[in-house]
Amino acid sequence: MLDSLQSLSGLSPTAMLILYLVAINAAAYIAFGLDKYFARTGRWRISESTLLLLTFLGGSPGALIAIRLFRHKTKKQPFRLYLHTLIVLQVAVLIMLLFPSVRTIVFDALSRLAAMIS
Repeated sequence: MLDSLQSLSGLSPTAMLILYLVAINAAAYIAFGLDKYFARTGRWRISESTLLLLTFLGGSPGALIAIRLFRHKTKKQPFRLYLHTLIVLQVAVLIMLLFPSVRTIVFDALSRLAAMIS
């Protein structure tokens, strides 16, 4: 196990990010799938906060695929609202990271808004 972790330390930051995203999306997909299975069989369920945490940590694509594939949590409110809010925020952050000009516009607008409030 320690050897595996040491070999990971030699990966580039991009490779580590990709590995992380694959792992967190797989975890989200599996968690949503297991929760659907547990719901059908009347067994112990995975908490909504755990499912949302996996989504928040970057597992939104895996969560969305599982929701569509398993038809799970499609009508449950406020869970859907929380899930979609997290996804919109993740997309906004991604856009700001990828496009510095957008980031500047957003930060300028937030600065103006903060000045108006105070």
